[in-house]
Amino acid sequence: MPELNEVIRSALQAIGHGEIALKYETLEPPCVISLPDLATEAGPGYELAFFQLLKERMQPILSRRAPNINVLGLQNCVRFLQSVKTWSRGCSELRTEIVDFLRAQLEKDKSEVLLTIR
Repeated sequence: MPELNEVIRSALQAIGHGEIALKYETLEPPCVISLPDLATEAGPGYELAFFQLLKERMQPILSRRAPNINVLGLQNCVRFLQSVKTWSRGCSELRTEIVDFLRAQLEKDKSEVLLTIR
């Protein structure tokens, strides 16, 4: 990865963007958490088991100080856990709980992480 950074910095300088080249750095590839996979593992309606699995999946990622986490499949996960095909008020509430839980995990760990939730 250091070689790639140098090539990109050289290219930026060559096209006249030396200021950007000085500050350029690449991020490590993101750690990916699939919420539908965790929901399937927990089972439909088993929200407490889901949150425990999510916590267990987050802890090693946070302990190794990963700078970038992608959490995927939020809507499908919520529908599965709620056992519904169409979105409901309960879905909105659970979605908020999951997002709040993820943010709380980051705050508790005091990690500076780029968190993407889709």
